[in-house]
Amino acid sequence: MTMASAIEPREAEAMAITLTRMEGKLDNVMEKVGDLRAEVTLHRVEISKLQSTTQQLESDMKGAEEARTLAAAAVKAADEARVAAAKAQVDNSTQRWSPAMRLYATLGALAALATVIYYLITVAQ
Repeated sequence: MTMASAIEPREAEAMAITLTRMEGKLDNVMEKVGDLRAEVTLHRVEISKLQSTTQQLESDMKGAEEARTLAAAAVKAADEARVAAAKAQVDNSTQRWSPAMRLYATLGALAALATVIYYLITVAQ
């Protein structure tokens, strides 16, 4: 008996043999689909983990950006405060007349004026 080509029509087979062959092929397909289903499930789990990690990284980046902005604002405010304090020290170190200094200056001027008047009165006599 020679082997029949795959494209040549087969002789009529019994229905039981045909169904058995179909069942074998369907079992093989079902096994492959089951393997694919397990692999797809594994991939979904891995994708979920990657999405979670990505979201965490994005959140961390936003938090870091906010922290950097707050730190920059704090540094700017501290610099402005130091500049204001330095200006205040310069202003305070220059000659400003306090009320006590004004009193002493006025008393000194009056004493000098009294001395000049006294001198003029004594010399004029």
